[in-house]
Amino acid sequence: MDGMDSARTPSVTLVGASTRAMAWSAVRAGERPLCLDLFTDTDLLALPGVTARRLADWPPDELQSLLPEGIPWAYGGGLENHPGLVSRLAGRAPLWGNGGRALREARYPQRWGKHLRQAGVAVPDCAVRPPAGEESGWMRKPYRSAAGRGVQFWPVDEAVSPWRYFAQRRVAGLCAAAVFAVGVGEAQLLGVTEQWVGQPWLYARGFGYCGSIGPLEISRGLQEQMGRMGRALVAMGLRGVVGVDLILEGDTAWAIEINPRWPASVEVLERAGGFSAWNWHRWGCGAGRRPEKLLPPARTVAKAILFAPADLEFPAGWPVDGEAWADVPAAGEKIPAGSPVLTCLAAAPAGGLCGRLIVERVHHAIGLLGHLRVSD
Repeated sequence: MDGMDSARTPSVTLVGASTRAMAWSAVRAGERPLCLDLFTDTDLLALPGVTARRLADWPPDELQSLLPEGIPWAYGGGLENHPGLVSRLAGRAPLWGNGGRALREARYPQRWGKHLRQAGVAVPDCAVRPPAGEESGWMRKPYRSAAGRGVQFWPVDEAVSPWRYFAQRRVAGLCAAAVFAVGVGEAQLLGVTEQWVGQPWLYARGFGYCGSIGPLEISRGLQEQMGRMGRALVAMGLRGVVGVDLILEGDTAWAIEINPRWPASVEVLERAGGFSAWNWHRWGCGAGRRPEKLLPPARTVAKAILFAPADLEFPAGWPVDGEAWADVPAAGEKIPAGSPVLTCLAAAPAGGLCGRLIVERVHHAIGLLGHLRVSD
């Protein structure tokens, strides 16, 4: 980047398995991001002021040399599983986000569970393994995971490594996620969305995250629980935009995981409410003023991630429409079975209509791909 004028020099580096949604927010807040991710999708490259480099693997061995020293950096999904790497990189460039120490508090269930319970938040029991004979009521979850990968029902007749997995008691209810902006002494709830996991109509597998719809209207009781949750995040020393995965069981919000980085569902809240969460992230990290009060959302928004049921090649001539599609690969991109193909978007004045529109958009995408059959 030597020789670039100030209008072209990046103002922030964004790192993640996919950085498009974070970059979209940052650009709307006036940033010029350098994006380092695994995809460099066409709509990422089309954002004004963006430069991008495609990473060869994850976690990225080359990240130490690619991260510029003179500008701040932030990360999205995937890097929270590598607190040692985050700490090393934070020694190279200013970090807008959570360092290694905070990540260890937020990613190990024995630690974050204690913090949330002390604040009066409902947290399912966690253990090395379920009590004998009760395996069917527990989940097996990896210590290092993102987007639900590796989560499954506890296997009854299979040895499970206590160093890689832990057991979490199952809770029945609606999958959801809360997004907070966390600063020094204060947390602001940005909103709550319903989460989709393992949906067959998106060819998603297991408990893998595949989309969100919202924001949800929540009761006064749930609002009070969100307040306690936010205070716990502050006490843990977290900063910036943070997600908490939930199970909503009636009027109780069970916290099942903390995502101490830019979460996937924040994009839905931004599009529904017409704000940039990046301004809140900068504030939480001590790099900007507190944004104006959030306005009531004007619409319901959905995002659905379509996965490849088989190996495929992305077609040429995909329609350019930032309100309908995101994370659009380049023509000819080879996409292995089980990998994300692209993100479908929809918006409507009400949740029911938005839900129908997103299904129609997914079917349209499948039709454009040509050789995928819509599942029943």
